Amino acid sequence: MKILQTWAFTSLSKDIAKKSIKTIFLISISCFSCCSTVKTTHNYEINFKVLESSSKYINIDTIKATNEFIHIQITNNSLDIVKIDWQNTSLNNNKIVFKKEDLAINNKETYKNKYREFFIGPKTSFKFNAYPLEIFSKNKNSNILISSIKYPSILKLNITKVGIDTKKTINILITKTIKK
Repeated sequence: MKILQTWAFTSLSKDIAKKSIKTIFLISISCFSCCSTVKTTHNYEINFKVLESSSKYINIDTIKATNEFIHIQITNNSLDIVKIDWQNTSLNNNKIVFKKEDLAINNKETYKNKYREFFIGPKTSFKFNAYPLEIFSKNKNSNILISSIKYPSILKLNITKVGIDTKKTINILITKTIKK
């Protein structure tokens, strides 16, 4: 009789243990699934709006942007040479370079000598990528810092017709929204 009771007790205990383990497993699965985060990736759309432009002879075309750079085309429709001054340009910082390799510039004088200004001839266009640059202070350890563009941003271009006009500013608002 004792053997039968022991056998019944152990088989009953095994069934209870199996059910308990299944229950605990199911509860833990539901807890993990409700507490985990699902990361979704969104497709973004970049929008541009010219806020201010007193230069009727300049067109801003084919603007595209990423977190790293802005691709832009500037067209000079006048019969005169136009100067673009980048020293007063702002894109979440005050310095912009055209080549990704130039993000390694760590000297204000080198930057000024290379990116002081550029010229667009009469009735011509200039396409380029604008990368925001941060010049390091002397106590930084790293040599290269790629700064990402934070949206919304304002791209400021100072434009002068050589020998004719005073400086005119074009302000372009750049925003990033989730595609629907």
